[in-house]
Amino acid sequence: ASVVGAYQINVGQLNSFQDLGWGTGTFSQATFGTPRPASAALTLTSRVWQLDNFGEDVVCQLVQGRVYLYDTSNPSSRATVINGAPTKSTFSLVSTPDRHLVCLGTESTVGTSSTYDPMFVRFSNQEDITSFTETATNTAGGQRLTDGTFIISGIRSRGQILIFTNSALHGMQYVGPPYTFSLACTVQDYVFKDLEFRQGNKFHAGVNSQFNEVTWWYCSIGAEFPNRFVTYNYLENTWHVGTMPRTAWSDVGTYNYPVATEYFEDSTETPVDGVIYGLTAGRGAVYLQEIGVNGVDDNGQTAITSFIKSGYFDIGDGDQVMYMKRFIPDFKNQVGDLTVHLLLRYYPQETANPSSLDPYIISPTTNKVDTRARGRQISLRIESDDLNNNWRYGTMRVDIQPDGSR
Repeated sequence: ASVVGAYQINVGQLNSFQDLGWGTGTFSQATFGTPRPASAALTLTSRVWQLDNFGEDVVCQLVQGRVYLYDTSNPSSRATVINGAPTKSTFSLVSTPDRHLVCLGTESTVGTSSTYDPMFVRFSNQEDITSFTETATNTAGGQRLTDGTFIISGIRSRGQILIFTNSALHGMQYVGPPYTFSLACTVQDYVFKDLEFRQGNKFHAGVNSQFNEVTWWYCSIGAEFPNRFVTYNYLENTWHVGTMPRTAWSDVGTYNYPVATEYFEDSTETPVDGVIYGLTAGRGAVYLQEIGVNGVDDNGQTAITSFIKSGYFDIGDGDQVMYMKRFIPDFKNQVGDLTVHLLLRYYPQETANPSSLDPYIISPTTNKVDTRARGRQISLRIESDDLNNNWRYGTMRVDIQPDGSR
């Protein structure tokens, strides 16, 4: 007897890598044994899924592949290919409230994967995610973006879809027939640094609506899974960065708190439930975010080390040395002590040193702190690392005066 197995798609790669392969010609002759240039390689991307809702159903985009639909009214069924949709796309999402399925980094000719263009945007007919070929009687269509070489991702924003390329941010707005969508002027908004481009299809974004934030998680150089983030507060028009490994993020909606995941490539032990039997390597964790002030491991609650650090500030564009006499702390909901460090330097290229009275301990009852610190540039770092620490940064007032122009 024989057994025949069938599958829709292969399992794909865990990590992205360059497939350099073997050269042609006589064995051990010519350039045999020399490294292949990266430009000659074929990049094989890791298997990543991206999900969105179309009504009660789920649109499942296989990154660099086809798009599927999961019918939630029949939970025992598998997701099936959306016939009529592009066969190769980088990203997809549903435009609301007009309900077009938008494919980013996709085919210029629907159904022909050889026409894949990493800068092409294509959208379906309204309310019909199986119709992507534009006609005189539907609202399907497409357009190629010009600023950048490939599309990274997209996200729904207020009144438009934001499309991120490797060098620009585009706004795509539904305007109705006959043009359907409008792409406004591009904005050079952020310079990418410390990015592991090989793992670029694992980069992702999430919204934290409670705090008016959009956060992007990315792999730093050498990392294989997202380990750093950059956050934009669109209400205050501010950015901040940090380290927090997360492989997925979902805002408040189904649950009362944001939900996020983290992947541990070489671990088989969960922080709470012990060993996963039968698992040789790799496991994930699911977190409820923005709840509580402590971490959790198999020993119970643990302290979370947190800090915020300012950039260097000066007076008179750095022409004057400044003397900081004191500062008046302003923290909301403070529980436990905080530590404040002052880093001082006289020249931009100089290594900063702590002040002579550093560190400064701030209790919930501290009214003022005498610092007696001098420098041309000063940076503040506020941190806590005790169990049950809780605090919110307010407006700290600093008593500074010029101290000469040395």
